[in-house]
Amino acid sequence: MAGSGAAAAAEGTDREEGGTAGRCRAPQDPGGRGPPAPAPRPYTRRVTPSRPAACAPRDVPTDACGLDEVGRGSLAGPLVAAAVVLAHGFTHPLLRDSKRLSAAQRNAVEPAIRAAALQVAVVELDVAAIDGRGVGWANRVAFERLIAIISAPHYLCDGRLRLATTRPYTAIVGGDDRVPAIAAASIVAKVHRDRLMVHLHEELPVYEWHRNKGYGTPVHLAALRRVGPSPHHRRSFLGNLLQPSLPL
Repeated sequence: MAGSGAAAAAEGTDREEGGTAGRCRAPQDPGGRGPPAPAPRPYTRRVTPSRPAACAPRDVPTDACGLDEVGRGSLAGPLVAAAVVLAHGFTHPLLRDSKRLSAAQRNAVEPAIRAAALQVAVVELDVAAIDGRGVGWANRVAFERLIAIISAPHYLCDGRLRLATTRPYTAIVGGDDRVPAIAAASIVAKVHRDRLMVHLHEELPVYEWHRNKGYGTPVHLAALRRVGPSPHHRRSFLGNLLQPSLPL
């Protein structure tokens, strides 16, 4: 479970302003008088895709949309991404990165997020897409689809992605632990994907996906070695795991 400078939209480059670049004092004349010091010049930092932001820029609207994904490192199942526009002022004691919550906590806060959110959307990229184009590609496409679905003045994405969109967005490393809207998206995506994996477990209980959610736990790896992969496994992720000569 999907977060430094900002990824700029294709139509231009965002800027974050604040502080000063320093003050220059003009030389004084012998009488102690001289021209006034020039006004402080504002410091401007260009926000580019190669420098993801450490936190959301201060001038981002309060109704910005947060995006996050889960399932990048899983051996099985889809990649799931969610987008959430929170109502202004929404708070909750469990609103944080989904990885820092237990399953019970995520299931408790997720309905509250959905009930209070102005907009929520979820997309899935299946195993065929991940194996065919790569998980990084799937992550980018998932976010681009969400941006096309959700109408917002700005988009805040966890990670370092460069997206093919003309809408303004900022990529934030560790955003799911810094930005409430991204944290909300991480929780919605995680709860959605966990439910999918529990459903797949009912179809193929040998892998115990209801517990490991498709990740490479010892039980999951042992089942893979014993019975082989299922149609829900990402063959591109398995590598040497299926070679019987190699120990787990």
